[in-house]
Amino acid sequence: MSFEDLSPDWPGIPLSDPTHIADVLDLFVGMQARMDGALLILVCDPLRRPVQPIMIDEIQRMPMADAYRHLPRWSDAIATSAPGCHLLFALARRGGLSITTTDRRWRRCVEETFSAIPCLGFHVVTPDGSRLVHDADVAA
Repeated sequence: MSFEDLSPDWPGIPLSDPTHIADVLDLFVGMQARMDGALLILVCDPLRRPVQPIMIDEIQRMPMADAYRHLPRWSDAIATSAPGCHLLFALARRGGLSITTTDRRWRRCVEETFSAIPCLGFHVVTPDGSRLVHDADVAA
């Protein structure tokens, strides 16, 4: 996984291949975000091409109740300004790539908050790389 592996035409490539997604996430989620904690909301067009990254910084300091209070504003704004879009989410945090209880809680929060907009996936991005949080991970 490395943004250096992206081809020059990467913005026009739909986010469907897991390797391409990992490289795009590496581009948008810097090391500082991984150390401080952040939530990336990557707005994609109807063809799944990235068009607008939204980074919410220092989320490790945001209690989950605050996320449920503030994220609906983002959901409403995105749905209004980008009809037909898709979203890709990445939780940036310290640590390894094992899926944690907090990762699962964030995925549930995002799914509930952005349920009206199609989701391309929820990933964890750490200094070690990125990993998709699968449905089975959330059920655990």
